Amino acid sequence: MKDGFIQLSVKSDQDGLRLDQLLATVISRRLAKKMIEQGAVFLNKSRCKIAGRHVHAGAKVSFPEKLPAPPPPIDAEDFIIGETEDFIAVNKPFLWPTAPTPFGDLYCVQRAVEKSAGLKTTWIFQRLDYHTTGVLVFAKNSAALKTVEKYPTVKEYLAVVSAKGIKPQMINLPIAPDPLRKERYIVKKGGVDSVTEILTVDERETFSILKLRLHTGRTHQIRVHLSHLGYGVMGDPWYGDVHKFEGCDLMMLHSFRYVIEAPEPVVFEAKPPKLWPEIS
Repeated sequence: MKDGFIQLSVKSDQDGLRLDQLLATVISRRLAKKMIEQGAVFLNKSRCKIAGRHVHAGAKVSFPEKLPAPPPPIDAEDFIIGETEDFIAVNKPFLWPTAPTPFGDLYCVQRAVEKSAGLKTTWIFQRLDYHTTGVLVFAKNSAALKTVEKYPTVKEYLAVVSAKGIKPQMINLPIAPDPLRKERYIVKKGGVDSVTEILTVDERETFSILKLRLHTGRTHQIRVHLSHLGYGVMGDPWYGDVHKFEGCDLMMLHSFRYVIEAPEPVVFEAKPPKLWPEIS
């Protein structure tokens, strides 16, 4: 086992077994079926969702030791927020990954939007963190990717923090991988240039609502920048304030506006989740 994944090498006496039969040598048939259906099984490093696929000696098969709990159901009424000939945008729900993961491709926003809109495939050019909600845009054709590459984009977010006395400002701090914590980042000299702008501050009695604009798009950028300055996002399990907003489990970071500044601008906006405070 490696990092929570079971690794199998098909033996000579297993040559010709069905994929589900091979998995059933180490887990139950029922779990094997579920793993395959959810896209959590890889055959020679490629995702395989065919239970009856025959495997041969020397082939490598990997799958997670256990499947994570499914994310909360998607509210279909509020999911798709806009569509053009080339793009489709959704209001990404909390705890939904943008794209397929090693744990499967069934519960991800990309597959959900394809199913909801009846699209055969979509192209990813923008991602939101697992805990972040809000505008997430997909290309409906490969030509649309050229539009995104050609024209600048505007990405604006809302964040709720418990800190007060914050001023609008430009945050220009380099970010690098955290050497002590896997998949996390820190502000570090010599890191990648990263720029976040705090546009406005709406200060309430016990919290502040920040409107922010990304000028670069680094992984976890807003979360890392705000945390470094002592303005950690409420509900952020990795970088943020340990306090949750009025008892809700959401991370209070929301992508509310995405603009492609083409000659005919493409604009998508998404309202924050219902548990958020009212935004003025």
